Amino acid sequence: MKWLAKNLELPATVRFLLYTAIGILVWNHRSAVLHDLLLAGAFVYALCRNPRGFRIWLRPEGLAFLLAFVLILVRLPAAGVTEASGRELLKYADIVLATLALPALMPTRRKIEAALFYSAWAVTGILGYDLVRMVTALKGQVLALGHELEPFAFGHSNLSAMMGGAACIVLVMFAWVLWQRRAVAIGCLAGALVCLAHSVCIASRGPQVALLGACGLAAIVLPAGWRRKVLIGLLMILAAAALAVNAPLINPRFADWESVRNFAGRDIAWSHSLTLIRVQPWWGYGWGKAVFEEVYHGSSPPFSWFHYMHTHQYWLQVAFTTGLVGVFLHLVGWGTLVARLLAVLGRSPNMSQRLLPALVLLLIGYLHIYGLADWPAGVVGVMLTGLIPIALVVTGWAGGD
Repeated sequence: MKWLAKNLELPATVRFLLYTAIGILVWNHRSAVLHDLLLAGAFVYALCRNPRGFRIWLRPEGLAFLLAFVLILVRLPAAGVTEASGRELLKYADIVLATLALPALMPTRRKIEAALFYSAWAVTGILGYDLVRMVTALKGQVLALGHELEPFAFGHSNLSAMMGGAACIVLVMFAWVLWQRRAVAIGCLAGALVCLAHSVCIASRGPQVALLGACGLAAIVLPAGWRRKVLIGLLMILAAAALAVNAPLINPRFADWESVRNFAGRDIAWSHSLTLIRVQPWWGYGWGKAVFEEVYHGSSPPFSWFHYMHTHQYWLQVAFTTGLVGVFLHLVGWGTLVARLLAVLGRSPNMSQRLLPALVLLLIGYLHIYGLADWPAGVVGVMLTGLIPIALVVTGWAGGD
């Protein structure tokens, strides 16, 4: 088998194109049969080849997330729209299977780094194509109208911008670590610039703020030693202040102060969702868009120009879905993962070893900053869920690659 693997090893360029194409299938064709077969097949392959890899879910933080999922299943019949919620949940069955299989599929540093690297390039390719489409269609009006040009690459402007921001973070980190390989590093920076250009043109405010927040977190996560952290942190604060003052120049939508103040109408959804959560605080109302629409819009909510399909806030959505019990399980899961990632980071002496725990921390922080003012739906939710098994593996190594 080793001889066969060695002789079938692909040239670097062919491998890059092949794995990036697979990444595009994974991230950009949610409803395609090929995509479903790919993810379900990955689960079966992992179960046959490395069943022990699934054991990592038995750690306390893994069990917390598994129990949160079990709670969703148990609450399904009580949701009132069981059939609709069941169909909605069934659409994500392949995602659930692939998420469970990730620790068995990617038990080593090299495999996880490769998955993040090629996923970032897949997203960059998708958004690069979308950027060309936007510029071609809108020309000089791209900055003013890019936020409204449908169809969006990932189904919604915010989701597209969030995927671009995540790809940008990954590519910049790899450019830093691979700087000795100048051509690769410059290529990564070029890809990051494509994602940034797309973010500017699509003009989604929440993802832009989340990306800025992730840059601030980088000042804490990346440098070794408190002096460097303080220095880089101060520079980040100054840069953030300069960007905040000039935000309307970067994104004209920040000039709409009324929309900024009420978070584009989300304050209404937050307020009424909190009222509903107080009525049923412990176990919530159940999972899914159908449940939320049934409960929220059937409870005489305050008037809004928007039709809400979720709470537009991560922790509120968790509380609405699975109550305070679910919130507790998520806090245990995320809190333990972050603490373990920080511990791994503290034990990593050089940047090459710090890359992966730092990158996972930054991506988790980036998505949760976004989650403070929106629900990570669709493909962004898939990315957030996928970071759970990745973090479990990164924090569970006994050593080696």
